[in-house]
Amino acid sequence: MRQPSAGPKLICSCFLLMVATAAGTCLATPVIPGHSEIDADLGAITAQLPDQPAGPLAPFHLALGSSLGDIEQRASLEQRGRLRARDDIYLHASLRRQRDEPELLPAPDGLRVLDGDLFFHQGSGTALVEATLLVEATVSREAAIATLESWLGAPEFEVLLPGALNLALGWQTAEGYLLATFSDLQIFQISAFSDRPADLMAGSQIVLYEGLSDYSRDRAEGLPEAELSSRLDEVVRWVESARRALRRVR
Repeated sequence: MRQPSAGPKLICSCFLLMVATAAGTCLATPVIPGHSEIDADLGAITAQLPDQPAGPLAPFHLALGSSLGDIEQRASLEQRGRLRARDDIYLHASLRRQRDEPELLPAPDGLRVLDGDLFFHQGSGTALVEATLLVEATVSREAAIATLESWLGAPEFEVLLPGALNLALGWQTAEGYLLATFSDLQIFQISAFSDRPADLMAGSQIVLYEGLSDYSRDRAEGLPEAELSSRLDEVVRWVESARRALRRVR
């Protein structure tokens, strides 16, 4: 598992809390919800968007590495300030709804973006390195997962975490990674980040992603649950420590 040399990445605290809970609890073998039993009219749910970019954010017409100006052509943004970690500075922007805009971001049928935070690395020409979106599954959780699969393929892993049926799925593409976390509610969260292990933000997200991937693989191979939970707990603690280096720039 790779660990970036410079540390951290801003990670959504609610997702990190779910993983921390999983790391500290011995789990029974989960039954992952199947996706093959979804209604036959799924074609309407997975409607394609024209001119979609490649990569983990393709369903939402975004691309990692895009500039702030590129994204402002597709969505209204509000700049929220800058973050610094050692020599790296990031620009934080959030999605903002205009009165004449029906949606924050384009999305396939069955998904609706409710909120989002974007982080740009200013040292890389203000390139998007991480995006966290709050998304509503307007049909069902299973349909939303199937929609993501229709764009990104089968996930690399599915991990059922304890408490409220929390489910984490991970995809890796040539352009970057995507983590999606679901509960028993219709609202779920996705986090997409670049494949840049030395980057302070993306790098520690990669550590978390690979920790979950290793956990999923090792559980399938029957390794002792106590050992797996200890390993995952160690990953989560490292990531928590790494993100504390991020400070607001005044």
